Amino acid sequence: MSPSLATLLCVGFIAWLFYRDWRRSPGTSIGLWIPTIWVGIMASKPVLYWFIGNSTELQFDTYLDGNATDRNILLALLCLALITLVKRGFSWGTFVSNNRLLLLFYLYLAASMLWAEYPFVAFKRYIKDIGNVLMLLVILTEKQPVEAIRRVFVRCAYVLV
Repeated sequence: MSPSLATLLCVGFIAWLFYRDWRRSPGTSIGLWIPTIWVGIMASKPVLYWFIGNSTELQFDTYLDGNATDRNILLALLCLALITLVKRGFSWGTFVSNNRLLLLFYLYLAASMLWAEYPFVAFKRYIKDIGNVLMLLVILTEKQPVEAIRRVFVRCAYVLV
């Protein structure tokens, strides 16, 4: 079997799985694709590796600096998550007052950037970690959060496995 045909069959099968999942359990919003894409990226290699490959030079050069492709995609997902939360009327004050230990932890992480060997790298990873919380909030603000969690991980499993 040629690689092109195998790729086409794989993509077709994944599309059929998405369609089947959509038909079996409607009721989640389109905004759930934001954390789905985020989790898919975090659970796999950086997006740049999908297109360029896994060369050792690429790994060494981008370990500390990162790359513009991943940065822009993750930044766009962060902005979309914030927009989604604002449109859903998320109460930031209530969230902060109910999660003081989480806030304390993130304040500690922010302070630890001051003594990090590479503060800018630590800052970028800090923002990425805040993105994890934002994606979780997008999932939890769905009308059916348990179903939303299931759909995110099932969708990621369709593509990653």
